[in-house]
Amino acid sequence: MYYLKLEHMVCFDAEELKRLYSDEGREEIKKMVDKCGYTLKEIVIDIRKRQEVIDIINKKNLGDTTTTEILAVLYCLLGFYANESKVCFVLKNNFDPIKTVIRSFTHLKMAIRQDQEIDFGILSKKILRTFQFKRYTGSAETEELLKFLKDKLGHYGFNLGHTNLLVILQCPGANLDQIDFVILEQELKNFLTQEGEVLITFNAENKFSVIKRIYPGAGIAKIPFILPSRQR
Repeated sequence: MYYLKLEHMVCFDAEELKRLYSDEGREEIKKMVDKCGYTLKEIVIDIRKRQEVIDIINKKNLGDTTTTEILAVLYCLLGFYANESKVCFVLKNNFDPIKTVIRSFTHLKMAIRQDQEIDFGILSKKILRTFQFKRYTGSAETEELLKFLKDKLGHYGFNLGHTNLLVILQCPGANLDQIDFVILEQELKNFLTQEGEVLITFNAENKFSVIKRIYPGAGIAKIPFILPSRQR
């Protein structure tokens, strides 16, 4: 763990963050198995019982946007940066990470400040980049996505300053080729003046993780897609 005092942000490398999440995940599974009156052996050999536990956990975590944000940066975004990069979070004003060490995933979520525009940051090669994260689950149509972007950016007066807007496309079964990213770029430059970028990320046919920059200017980066379960 690394503390950025000036920004009041706490930073973790990928392995630290994965360990916090997986340790808590194992504990949560064990609690749910016990609550259902099963044994771990039963869950392994009985598909129905295993699915019952999974469904309960998924329902419990529904709407947990903080976990969604953390997993998105950990498994979707961090791979675009150097190996030693860290994921950073703004802490609540009254939280002192020196006096109170974060030892669990729940503890981390409780310490993160929510009432500001930065959802997370990435510290890479001594440069801190901050991000506002949004999920888009609408139709894969240019006009609908543009409307979504205008709505989200409008909450911040169409100016997030140096903070980047990162939108992850989650449109199951949709053909993302229908989205005209050139039009999105042209439209955004008509009303945005911010320093930060507007980025769209998505999974390209389970082959690549892709990030497209649509402001300022156009750009694209892609890396091989690896399932979280296969990432070390």
